[in-house]
Amino acid sequence: MKAKEPAVALIFLMPAAARAGAELDPLEAEYLKYSASLENMSPVDPNEILRTSMDLNGDGKPEELLSKPSLRDGKQGHKWTIYRRAAKGGKMERIGDVTVDLSCIAPAAWKKDPEVRGFYTYGPGGAGKGMLGFYAIVKGKLKELESREVRGAGAEVERLFGKFSERAVKHVAIPLEDEGAAGAPEQESGEASEGPTKAPQPK
Repeated sequence: MKAKEPAVALIFLMPAAARAGAELDPLEAEYLKYSASLENMSPVDPNEILRTSMDLNGDGKPEELLSKPSLRDGKQGHKWTIYRRAAKGGKMERIGDVTVDLSCIAPAAWKKDPEVRGFYTYGPGGAGKGMLGFYAIVKGKLKELESREVRGAGAEVERLFGKFSERAVKHVAIPLEDEGAAGAPEQESGEASEGPTKAPQPK
């Protein structure tokens, strides 16, 4: 059976002025509270939450991914916290975190067990090598099922991520105000970019 094309929400970067004064929705408020416990990877922390959505396991129901500018580990990408809607009650539940560049996510069936659907990730390393991982949602939680070193320019990596990264996955930057969003960091830099940004392709 032919695998479905991964569903990706292409969300344009929204300038801060567009949401100035807007209240956070319940999911963003929950993430803001949770993210206070995460260790910053970058000294730059604009007053923003980064948010996008994509179907990570091919079930036709997109997951929500949230992060912050400060939670970026260089070329490895941001630490994204993933939420999905619960089967009962419809509440959005936090299922786990993954550090990855958005262009290095490829929803697919697991090669070791095609019945298991999830997503591959790639993190570039030194000497032309990198780490390939596979994640699936198991019993309502995100679980890493595979992690191995591969050569960054190898055919496998190109096949998994080449076409997908060309989709230019975008996210929306949600500005936070010092007042009205408890725990929001102080503004250290200017407003978000005025236009859409293209996620970098894996090297």
